[in-house]
Amino acid sequence: AAEALAALDGAAPIDLLFSDIALGPGPDGTDVARHARAKRPGLAVLLTSGDPRPLAEGAASPWPLLRKPYTRGDLAAAIDAVLAPR
Repeated sequence: AAEALAALDGAAPIDLLFSDIALGPGPDGTDVARHARAKRPGLAVLLTSGDPRPLAEGAASPWPLLRKPYTRGDLAAAIDAVLAPR
């Protein structure tokens, strides 16, 4: 999370934030996504998780969630879907 947050604060162009929800101690993927959107409002975000709890608990998210396990084709389709409106 710390590296992603530092990169988001930099000047390099970023087209997509792809993050697991669970990142270990500290901020999680949704925290990173919130920070990213605050810094870069138009940034595409795609989250992933193998933990069924975010969906089972009905956690609302403004970002699409790609469930693990997924195939390269699933990942490509999810990335295409979030980048298509741009």
